[in-house]
Amino acid sequence: RHFHELWDMANKQDVLELILEQDIQVEEPAIFSKAIINFKADLAKKTLGPRGREVLNRLMPKVFDAVFAHPDAQFGLPRVL
Repeated sequence: RHFHELWDMANKQDVLELILEQDIQVEEPAIFSKAIINFKADLAKKTLGPRGREVLNRLMPKVFDAVFAHPDAQFGLPRVL
C-alpha cells in the first residue's frame, strides 16, 4: 500500500493527511500525522548512522502496515512510536 510514501513524506503534514485519509482511510488523519511527524522529528535529533537510517526506512513501512491493519490503530500507533 502507501506506507513507504507515508514514511518518506513524514515532514509534510498536508501530504500525510491526504494519504491517511484517502489511501489508508483512517478517521482522524490529523492525529496520526502529528504522531508520525513528531516521531520522525525526534529521530532527526538523535545520532543515527547511514545504516540505522537505512534500516528505519525499511522498517517503518512494515510497522505502519502492521499498525493500520489493526482495528484499534488509533491507539496502537502512539504506543508503538
